[in-house]
Amino acid sequence: MGHETFKETMSRNRFMEVGSCVLFVAMQSYDGQTANDDPLWFCRSVLDEFIRQSGRVVVPIGISALDKNTCPTKARTRAKTYCPNKPAKYGIRFYAVVGHKYCYLSTMYDNCAGNPGVQGVHDYHHLFRNLCTPYYMHIGNDTSKDTLADTLSALWICMMGQQIKNFKQPGDGKRYFFSDNFYTRHIVAERLQKFTDNEAYLIVTVKFINGDAMNRYHLSRAMETLKDAPCGTWCLVQAYNKNPNYERLRNQHSQQQHSAPFVPPLDDSAEKCGYIVFKDSKVVVFYTNDLASNPPEPVVQGSDERAWTCVHGLAKISRWTGNETMHRKDFLVAALIVVYNMFMNGVDRMDQYRSTLAK
Repeated sequence: MGHETFKETMSRNRFMEVGSCVLFVAMQSYDGQTANDDPLWFCRSVLDEFIRQSGRVVVPIGISALDKNTCPTKARTRAKTYCPNKPAKYGIRFYAVVGHKYCYLSTMYDNCAGNPGVQGVHDYHHLFRNLCTPYYMHIGNDTSKDTLADTLSALWICMMGQQIKNFKQPGDGKRYFFSDNFYTRHIVAERLQKFTDNEAYLIVTVKFINGDAMNRYHLSRAMETLKDAPCGTWCLVQAYNKNPNYERLRNQHSQQQHSAPFVPPLDDSAEKCGYIVFKDSKVVVFYTNDLASNPPEPVVQGSDERAWTCVHGLAKISRWTGNETMHRKDFLVAALIVVYNMFMNGVDRMDQYRSTLAK
């Protein structure tokens, strides 16, 4: 290594290290406050143009999925997040809405690395000005305690609504969006329907801790019942809208009866909304606002034919229960559970295609 050529040549690792620390930006485009708030400020204009064009070129109809999509990166940026369960441990996380049939990216937006100083929903509806009116009509001007204004939930509603704003579902049909339990709230489904004039519907999974206070009472009873039930057992739970006097009634109950559990007032059932509690290897909770009819009781067992009617009938699902060696065991469960398993993976399929084509 004593040759002059080697001494004067920078190593590749050193070159990559220096390159990661250097960024050339026009002076007139730099703003200190923006750079401090937005970790992707240096490529924001390019990213915004990509999002605009992806929403204009093609608009998926029918079925789409909302999920996270992480782009692996080795860059030194505050925008990247740590993903311990992924092959690439670091990446920039985006929220993506992907059409199911062709895995087309309908729209996307970054999570700003969780920076609370950046309100992604405002930046997003500034990209699509035609979303400003429905946003402020149904979300932005809401000053109640349960408001979704300036939250990630509002961003997700705008992302799903943008697809419908660009192109109405043919034949006055319905659009269905599938997502996992990271995005799911009963209030999100309620606001999404108002935002889209009852055109968008959700079929999603739910975390119990994200369940509305009005719905946890019956939901917890159903989950406790199915905890030791055999695989394939399910039940249907009616969803309820929040009573405006819920906090006052709960405080009065706690003052008068310290030991008895508080039963929320269940006089305002949500129209065709409900939870499906399903026993797989563990208890899984699904939510939809597209039931065929309202459940006749707060909790209806899956063996009851009335529950079959509410969930659009039964369908076959196959599972390993631990006793099979050649073939999985078939169960008849709510059709909405089977539909969720079929269409939830839209973003993952797009990610696979992107990784394959990149090579």
